[in-house]
Amino acid sequence: MEVETVYQAWQRDPWDDPLKPVIIDITLITEVEEHGRALLVIMRRLGAQIIANSHESSAIAQTLITEPVEPAASKPGWFARLIKIFLDDQ
Repeated sequence: MEVETVYQAWQRDPWDDPLKPVIIDITLITEVEEHGRALLVIMRRLGAQIIANSHESSAIAQTLITEPVEPAASKPGWFARLIKIFLDDQ
């Protein structure tokens, strides 16, 4: 699934109900590119729970905790601006 598609789906389903947990299951994900990783970090920082029940997805989830998120220098655009907004608030 493309990062932009995930981002758009995330925007359609508001996270305004504090009693409704947001759960992102990445168990079937075996690799993630820079923008996908950044989106997962942002979602996690906003309170999403990430489930990773495979060796590959667990490794990805672990990097979400330990790696800083940097905007993509080679592809400035809406996603880089979104990352900057969230990182500036931290």
